[in-house]
Amino acid sequence: MNKQRQGQVHAQKQQQKIIPQQIQFLNLLQLPIMELEQRIVAEIEENPALELFETTQNAENTEGGLSELPDEAERIHTKISIDNHSLDTAYSSDGLNQTTNNYPIYPLNVSDTLSFQDDLKQQLAFYSLSRRQYLLCAYIIDMVDEDGYLRYSLEDIADDFSFIFKVFIEELEVESALKIVQSLDPVGIGSRHIKEFMLLQLHNKRCSLPATKIATTIVENHLLDLSHKNFEKIKHSLSLTDKVLFQAIQLLRILKPKPNMGLSQPKDYARHITPDFVVSSNDNGFFDIYVSHNENTRLHINNHYKSLLMSFDNTPQLTKEQKENRQFLQHKVTAAQLFIDALQQREHSLIRTIYTIVDLQQSFFKTGRTNCLRPMVLKDVAQRVDLDISTISRVTSLRYVQTDFGIFPLKDLFTEGILTDDGKIVSNRVIQEALIDIINAENKANPLNDQEIATLLAETGYSIARRTVAKYRDHLNIPTAILRREFYF
Repeated sequence: MNKQRQGQVHAQKQQQKIIPQQIQFLNLLQLPIMELEQRIVAEIEENPALELFETTQNAENTEGGLSELPDEAERIHTKISIDNHSLDTAYSSDGLNQTTNNYPIYPLNVSDTLSFQDDLKQQLAFYSLSRRQYLLCAYIIDMVDEDGYLRYSLEDIADDFSFIFKVFIEELEVESALKIVQSLDPVGIGSRHIKEFMLLQLHNKRCSLPATKIATTIVENHLLDLSHKNFEKIKHSLSLTDKVLFQAIQLLRILKPKPNMGLSQPKDYARHITPDFVVSSNDNGFFDIYVSHNENTRLHINNHYKSLLMSFDNTPQLTKEQKENRQFLQHKVTAAQLFIDALQQREHSLIRTIYTIVDLQQSFFKTGRTNCLRPMVLKDVAQRVDLDISTISRVTSLRYVQTDFGIFPLKDLFTEGILTDDGKIVSNRVIQEALIDIINAENKANPLNDQEIATLLAETGYSIARRTVAKYRDHLNIPTAILRREFYF
């Protein structure tokens, strides 16, 4: 009987491990400037070995003093070097020596107005309501979503309100309160679906014209045909003339699709976007490039902690308590240094990335026109800056660049390339704009289908498949041909 032999086997195996320092760097890398500030504040509160330069500038000099601070303060900038064959000559380096305090950063629309829910509740003051009615109406208003629709059933609202306020509410009372809410300005807030909202808008017109009555009948009985723009079926089903149908369709076109369209959003939805990068053309034809960073990023290690740690190191024999204190100090100082190094590596990566993007997209930054974007993917930038594609993805995600022509999401500057019939490679953004031009010029009574659009694009040198046309059309939120069809009299 053969016995299995046991023994040691040597084998080589590759295994990638991410060290804690790299994890910290990657976590900091993906943070926008505002979130980075919060992270730094939290790190300072947690680690007393970390200090801001500005907090120590007014402090008294101690032994060892602040003599090292100026050099430490400059490390963030002096350590950065851009070793790219075109970057040294294509751009002005002045931007690297300036902070955002010396260059204007313009945040995007910051809304500090009342939310539409607050405005609706203020309107309730003009109604003669009991406290019970007011609370119920206000509760319904709070249940309305950001589109202005009420997505909850009357039964659920009655149950929840009864439980919260410890009173018994019936559905009929909720329905009565809902009608009050729907009568507020603008009419239709709290509609439960598009059909109800359209009928409320038509009813609010208080018009006895035949077109209004026909439009109401279409919404009540032929809403699906209307959504598919099947006008012929509506015409024959209701025995309408072309003129009456046209007037009704024109009336339906001016109805709003969302009850809260044009109203301010809740404060939770207000967005305060601070651009992470600033790219500006100077008088010499070059680009000044700035990376936004707050003064909070200028950190250093507490000098008192360093002095204490040095004194422990110079002590021949430490007591147990001194060893524990030294271990604590060493841990905090090491963590502080790793955090500072991660911040420097973060800024280094940001600068190299934005320089490369500007180098690849010079035409766009000179003109501000999206059709001037050249094909560029994450791999193109990653190869130039010698970083991983995933790192470039973290750098560009949820970040904005301020240009002479406005503020743009950095991700919008990345486009895939398409080979044209004459052998040139153009950005798919150019083809998408050509697609938009074709659709804008089409006969709306007989819109072009995707295959016909692909044929017209091929005539201009852009040979792409029908499915690619459909992909671009969906990306641009352009409906299919049947949904683009319009009725003309």
